[in-house]
Amino acid sequence: MTSPLESLVLRNAINRWYYIPALIWLMVTLVSGIWLRLEWQYSIQQFLSVSDLIHAHSHAAMLGWIYIAFAGFTLKYCIRTSTAVKNAIPMAVLLHVSNVGMFVSFSLSGYAFWSILWSSVHLVATLWLAYLLVFYMKKSENKLFETFLLTAWLWLIIAGFSPIALAISGGMSSKLAQFWLGSYLYLSTNGWILFMTLAVLVQNLPLERICKLDWLGYWLMTICLPFSMISMFYTFELEYQLYYLGWIMNIAFSAGTIIVCVRLLSTLHSNPTIKTIFFTGLCLLVAKSLLQVITFHPNFLYLTNYHLLKVAFLHLFLFGSVTLLIISGIYDYALLSKSYQKMINTSLLTGVLSMIFFIFAMPGLPLLGYIFIYPWHLLMAISGLLTLFGVSLIYINAINSKSINPNHS
Repeated sequence: MTSPLESLVLRNAINRWYYIPALIWLMVTLVSGIWLRLEWQYSIQQFLSVSDLIHAHSHAAMLGWIYIAFAGFTLKYCIRTSTAVKNAIPMAVLLHVSNVGMFVSFSLSGYAFWSILWSSVHLVATLWLAYLLVFYMKKSENKLFETFLLTAWLWLIIAGFSPIALAISGGMSSKLAQFWLGSYLYLSTNGWILFMTLAVLVQNLPLERICKLDWLGYWLMTICLPFSMISMFYTFELEYQLYYLGWIMNIAFSAGTIIVCVRLLSTLHSNPTIKTIFFTGLCLLVAKSLLQVITFHPNFLYLTNYHLLKVAFLHLFLFGSVTLLIISGIYDYALLSKSYQKMINTSLLTGVLSMIFFIFAMPGLPLLGYIFIYPWHLLMAISGLLTLFGVSLIYINAINSKSINPNHS
């Protein structure tokens, strides 16, 4: 039986060692992104390689901000309290040290000995938490939440084998190596991150409202995800029928995602700020799903060869949808200060939505035959600054919050 003291200790540990530091990593991601945009616009410095800083930026986003927030959530809700209390802080120290090591080493030297070493340390921390989840998981009455979360971790473990296979295949020269890299990115985003984001949100679905439609959405996503990955490999020149199969699987996968999103509308928060951020995140997730269906049609697969469109798509999903949904799903306790609500809403949503617009407009307008000479990177840097201001307010509110919202106890 878990004592109230143990529960309080765990809540405070997760807040101080996971949720608040995750916001710091989000701010690091934003600052590095702003730096990159200014560098592309003005070439402001010479001592950091842009290509190396891109690696540091992406790792801060996925392994810093997103992973640490999800790790804290998993420890808090899915691991037996006594076990979580013992492991939370040492695991957090390992995660933060490895993330700092990765950010510095990637920024200075890109993929090299030290960055690979720190990535391996982060992998150890990931396997540590996976071990706890397997052997010390506490059961939830919400089976849909539990299933989404376990499936998310399964996709993460499967995706983790891809870099190992990539190393064995000898680098990036062969199609086999491209397959492993593509598999890792696809399963990490559409598998691990998407399923885990939905697990965070599905947790708030009242048990009496969970129905067969919710499970239909889950099974469509789970069954169709591996087959939908066929569309990733346009350059492999496979049979047209295979790409068509991949597109059909993408339709079913996206339909499952949209079903779950629509069902989650019933969990809209009473607080208008949280409600607006949550609803915007869901809308962006639906937009990502529809865009994925369009671009993975066999006649439009050539669009997946445009690097800037890939970058725009990742920003729509990770920077737009996932970030807003994590903030509304995990950090609602940090959004309750009325003095900050309007500023958070305005700056965060204006920054995120304008960034997504600019990052799609830069490659998209020329493809449509419209040529505009705008300082796109400067505009995106300004969008990043607006988002950074909103996240900073959430961070200040979080560190000043004496207790976590009772709904997330």
